[in-house]
Amino acid sequence: MEEQKKHLKMNEKYRKKKNHWIYQKEQQRLNDLENKREVIEQGEKEKRIEYASKKRELLKKIKIERIDQEERRIRFKQKNRENGNYVINQSLVTIEPEKVFDRESKGYRIYLHKNGDYYSTGTRFILNFNNSSSLLAMIINIRETFPSEFWFARRIFDINTCKRIQKIEEIVDENHYIITGKELLRKEQMYRTETEEVTKIDPIIIHVYPNGDALSIPTNIRVTSQKFPTFEKLIRYIDGNMHLITGCIKILYNMSGKKITSIEQLENEQEYVAASYNEPFYNIKYNINAYKKIEDVMIIKIIH
Repeated sequence: MEEQKKHLKMNEKYRKKKNHWIYQKEQQRLNDLENKREVIEQGEKEKRIEYASKKRELLKKIKIERIDQEERRIRFKQKNRENGNYVINQSLVTIEPEKVFDRESKGYRIYLHKNGDYYSTGTRFILNFNNSSSLLAMIINIRETFPSEFWFARRIFDINTCKRIQKIEEIVDENHYIITGKELLRKEQMYRTETEEVTKIDPIIIHVYPNGDALSIPTNIRVTSQKFPTFEKLIRYIDGNMHLITGCIKILYNMSGKKITSIEQLENEQEYVAASYNEPFYNIKYNINAYKKIEDVMIIKIIH
């Protein structure tokens, strides 16, 4: 019994020593790792400081270069102004314009046409003291005022002479102008400048199909003289409510392929086909699904 007790005591002492030794080793390992981490962090800090200092130096150099460029640009502008040539834009090189409007003077009302849009009568635009400092300022204002229609605006042409407007002084009140981008001016047809007379008609309902689309359901439109005083407004409404792959809707055909040019030609509960620009009429069966349903109903009736 005594020997067993001695053995147990010896084992406990050994275990304690062993555990203490393991604990010391583990502690030493953790300390080494901590020291290594501190060394690595210190090295990274030094690298960051070096990188930040280099970045600051580069930014200073860039700022100095920009300031030099700005000074050169200002000097170049001043020289050009002294010579009388003021460069507005690479595409718009003109002499420094005279003031067309004063703060108290009345503005010009002009009409803008899209390049190649022969059917619309133009979008009204007011030219006044705020947007007439130069031709470039006018074009930028047109882009901002009509971003959906004239976002591409770059050049202006007179609708009668088809000559390009080079100066703001060439703009005339109550005149029509064509807005183009980099593309060539399209003048295959005459642009419309006069609006149609408003004619009173009885309310009618028409059914409009997209040109060449046999599967689509017709768009039902109630036409009144109050809602659509002109045929152009009706075309715009159809274009807003119907999508064509070929482009904007500009033409309306009846089912025999004849062009509709006025609201008086429309008939109640009749079907029409909407097309874009000079797109030809496709003489096909429209709304085929309706025919199939009718055929199915007839077959069911015959069976019964």
